[in-house]
Amino acid sequence: APCSRGSAFSCHRPASAAGEPMGKREEAIKDACSLAPDARTEEQIQAIVDFLEGPAREIEFLKTLDKFQQRTLCKVMSLQSHEKGDTIFKVGDRGDKYYIILLGSVSVQVPEPTCPSGIHPQRCTCPNRPLQSPFYLQKGSGFGELA
Repeated sequence: APCSRGSAFSCHRPASAAGEPMGKREEAIKDACSLAPDARTEEQIQAIVDFLEGPAREIEFLKTLDKFQQRTLCKVMSLQSHEKGDTIFKVGDRGDKYYIILLGSVSVQVPEPTCPSGIHPQRCTCPNRPLQSPFYLQKGSGFGELA
């Protein structure tokens, strides 16, 4: 379930619900990322590199990496699947992963800014405030640098 306080990244729609069949490129990336890093072939690593240079090229974090760093990252990436409604992480969680969306989308959920009880005029800390989704991240987007 989505978190009741802080921000969360929640899976908005999985590939099966999105009507987005897995294409040849996505299938190659999935296969490569499912293997242990030392079991990946150069061709499999190149499939991941191609994704980073294609749909994921606008991710700010990746723009800070040179080609060698990007390739090194591609050698160790792993695959995670999430169902619709899954909370991936909450604010305050230790940020030890960076996510790139291969298929589907993710909604960023934050608590409503106003206090439901009216006792906090500035910064509400009430638990269980209703969540709002100010934006959605789509295929090729990255997130997780600030958990």
